[in-house]
Amino acid sequence: MRDRHLAEDIFQEVSLTAIRKSADIENQAALSGWLRSTARFIALNALRKRQRRSETLDDAILDLLDEQWTAAESNQCSETALEALRRCMAKLAPGAQRLVHLRYHEGLSGKALADRMGKSLNTIYVGLTRVHRFLEHCMKAQMATRGAYNDG
Repeated sequence: MRDRHLAEDIFQEVSLTAIRKSADIENQAALSGWLRSTARFIALNALRKRQRRSETLDDAILDLLDEQWTAAESNQCSETALEALRRCMAKLAPGAQRLVHLRYHEGLSGKALADRMGKSLNTIYVGLTRVHRFLEHCMKAQMATRGAYNDG
């Protein structure tokens, strides 16, 4: 995605879908593959709606990347991203937890969040970006401590 805001919207939609479907995902080992497929589907749909399909990588390259990511995941230990996410969510400040709850559990858009919380849309996006960064770093640390993540 070449549009940062569109990429953020897609990331949030994938996250919202994952939260909604979390009870249906029985095989946690397949979670990242499911997330990649869902992200790809949502991103391509968003680009089709904008008639900007030319901005994506060729399908063959996307398939090759997917194979590489799947192969890399086979080296991971039993620690799952979902378990790490749950632990990291518990570490968020109450305001950040509320922001996540409103965005992903209640499905509020950025604009609706801004209206509900009485803040600017930019402040909401900055807050969500900070939450995402915290969760990313926290999850990497959680998984690295358990030998399940190798960053290099």
